[in-house]
Amino acid sequence: MLIIGERINTSRNEINEAVERKDANFIKADVRAQVEAGARIIDIHWEPKGCSGPSGQGRILYGLHQGV
Repeated sequence: MLIIGERINTSRNEINEAVERKDANFIKADVRAQVEAGARIIDIHWEPKGCSGPSGQGRILYGLHQGV
C-alpha cells in the first residue's frame, strides 16, 4: 500500500501562516511527521500570497527538499 501525505496544503491555516512567514522549519516538521507515520509521497498544494510565480514557489520547494 502506498501512503500519500496530504497535510501540506495552504487551505490549512497553520500551513498558510507558516508559508507567509517563510517558516520552513514548521513545514519540515509537518512533513517529517507524515513520513514517520508512513507516508512515502508528500503531496504539496499551495496558493500562498506573496509567493506566486516560479521563483517564489521554487524557493519554498528548494527549502523543503533540502531539509527532509
